[in-house]
Amino acid sequence: MLHKWVDSMIYRVYDEIIPNVQRGDEMINTNKLKACMAEQGYNINKTASALNMSVPTYSRKLNNKKDFTISEVLNICNLFKITNPCEVFLPELSQICNE
Repeated sequence: MLHKWVDSMIYRVYDEIIPNVQRGDEMINTNKLKACMAEQGYNINKTASALNMSVPTYSRKLNNKKDFTISEVLNICNLFKITNPCEVFLPELSQICNE
């Protein structure tokens, strides 16, 4: 189901979402992602390890200092059983994502 979402969103990202992103928009809802982590019993160290990245790198991405790749987003969604990625990723544009 998640891959179907990704396929449909790829075209919308280029056509609708990227032109609407403003400098300073947060691409990650950090509080929601941290809540997903906690629900599954993960902390920053365990999550970084599961994603094969360093703790500082994951921390920067979690705090909107660096972007996640699409494959990282997919891995995070699978790891934390996130069924609606727009609630966590691209929160500023969730209305567009959910159309």
